[in-house]
Amino acid sequence: MLKIRASQMKAFSDLRCNRFIAETLETIQGKYPLHYRQMGRDEVQALILRGIKRGEELEIQNFVLLGSLIELTVAFGENFEHSQRSVWANEVLNDPSLPPAFKVRIIEERLFADTKGRPMIVV
Repeated sequence: MLKIRASQMKAFSDLRCNRFIAETLETIQGKYPLHYRQMGRDEVQALILRGIKRGEELEIQNFVLLGSLIELTVAFGENFEHSQRSVWANEVLNDPSLPPAFKVRIIEERLFADTKGRPMIVV
């Protein structure tokens, strides 16, 4: 019987999280090069870490959805759900009856549709 120790699981989890951060850095650099250059690698990484924390608060446990939430933050600002244009997003994010996947996807679809796919924050 194979036994996996808690320390081994933590190491695996840390490795996966570090890989996610590295992949997300590359994604942001590729999709939002102006934002990436203006912010710099360290600030983008700090934003990703804050996005991970925000995702945990929203009970988003899927890395794909978490990546989408972080991209929304890059494209529309760190508190995008509190802007006048997207105050509805705050209601969606904080609705406990909605599954996390629906929350992220509906916000993503509507915000990008409203802006015709363009990021809306000035860097």
